[in-house]
Amino acid sequence: MKRSGRVRALAALLIALMVAPLMSGCSPDLEENEIAVKWHMGMVTSDLHEESPLTILDGLEGYSYTDIITLEEPGMRLTFTDYNGEDAPDGGEYATEEVFVLSHWEEKDGKWVIDHPGDNYTGVDGRSGEIAEIKRDEYATYTYISSYKDEKIRLCYASGQTKRNTRKLDFPRVYVEQTFETGTLLTSKTNILKDIKVAEFLETAKETSWYEGLEGITLYAMGDSYFGGSTNGKQYVWPNLMAQKYGMEFVNHGIGGSSVAIGGYMPMCSRISQMPSGSPDIVLLEGGRNDFCESSISVGEPDDTVFTTFCGGVNSCIEQLQAKYPNALIIGITCWAHEETRNDETQQQYADAMLAVFERHGLPCFDASNVELSGVDIDRYSFREKYSQNTGDISHLNTDGMILVEPRFEKFIAEQYQAFLAAKEG
Repeated sequence: MKRSGRVRALAALLIALMVAPLMSGCSPDLEENEIAVKWHMGMVTSDLHEESPLTILDGLEGYSYTDIITLEEPGMRLTFTDYNGEDAPDGGEYATEEVFVLSHWEEKDGKWVIDHPGDNYTGVDGRSGEIAEIKRDEYATYTYISSYKDEKIRLCYASGQTKRNTRKLDFPRVYVEQTFETGTLLTSKTNILKDIKVAEFLETAKETSWYEGLEGITLYAMGDSYFGGSTNGKQYVWPNLMAQKYGMEFVNHGIGGSSVAIGGYMPMCSRISQMPSGSPDIVLLEGGRNDFCESSISVGEPDDTVFTTFCGGVNSCIEQLQAKYPNALIIGITCWAHEETRNDETQQQYADAMLAVFERHGLPCFDASNVELSGVDIDRYSFREKYSQNTGDISHLNTDGMILVEPRFEKFIAEQYQAFLAAKEG
């Protein structure tokens, strides 16, 4: 090759190298409102995946997931369609409940992790109906509207991707358009509590109050649906909000309908033996509502030793917990105040009995029946309308209710735990 030819070739190479970075971000085949998305072979697992929950199973054949997609502003509509015709590579399958079709992510210590509990949608549970339009054996179109700035999400679907067919696979096109619609998180069709409220609460709660003594401790809880969460789930109850805030190890043994004493459903004084044998720093014991509702369980006296009265059941629970966890602080939680009488006894008597039994043992007990202390006025319709799971519910708080009461419980628990540690050191 002549010198001039070599110069021209070198010049062409330099131009190509300069233009290549500019061209790499261009996608001339994108349709209107379509965004460039990179798909990877693997699965984003939900908390229902038995072996590896809440993670990415990278390289797992049969599914595909995307890189992080950022929805910069509220009101951005994202859609993608999983086509499942006769010739679909995945055989016409859709994502299962073990898979997050759409998941929220956050960056921690330089790594991306699933925001949990975040607002995440599995393939076939009730919540998928909020974002999915499914026509069996044909398609599933997923539509999601952003609710706040810079939402970080991933998509995942049953693609049928394998190592052999990767290059031949046609992945779904993903479209994002600013429509200014109300966000999906704020317009739940299933009345399930919205995690965006929890996320916002935890972010601001760390700034408004912080008790160093609660950071990273281990917390166990025994109770009824006050801790079980009723239809909203355990992840939204105030002890779990507190545990998330402080990075606690939290074990929740709240079961809806559970009584404290023998004679009701799944009595707590029989369930304590089933609790793990770890070393919790604090154990919460909550109950009374279901004992009040059970005609065979009377209030009893604070020094009762029989397990068939409420006081006797509380005594038994305390003694079992102290024997099982000798180094833990046991804290009681009463039921809410409620104006009702059954079998000539009131729910307030059960709350008062819980306080009396804990006082007998020299242990702290939060009086949730004190409306000014707890903030829960469950007999008032306007309160239930805003803070209960429905207007007729005189037991179970919704997200706003849990956020309302958490700081009150947190303050009490922090102060009692500080006093408990000081007494041990003294």
